Amino acid sequence: MHCRKMFKAEIPFSSVMTCEDDDKLGAKALLFLGVNMYGVFVRILAECSQRKALLQFRNCTEDRLRLEDENEKQVVETNLVAFDCHWIIINEPLLATPGCRPIPRC
Repeated sequence: MHCRKMFKAEIPFSSVMTCEDDDKLGAKALLFLGVNMYGVFVRILAECSQRKALLQFRNCTEDRLRLEDENEKQVVETNLVAFDCHWIIINEPLLATPGCRPIPRC
């Protein structure tokens, strides 16, 4: 690497830089750049995985709520059908009077 000598007269309050100092500075700059690029890459991967996990959680919660609503509807419908069948069985003698049309059993 080409070394440029600096003299104290050119830059006040500085020491003389050698070729080794230039190499060290370049290595540190390259290391700094590499570590920062690695950090950005890891952060992007972490955000993507967090976003994916959040979407999976949201979909799971949405499906669970939908299933709960369907189960509640089935329970209500089952209770209504059971109540109707029970009512018919209990009141069957009253409904079997002449002139009444028969109601089918459950």
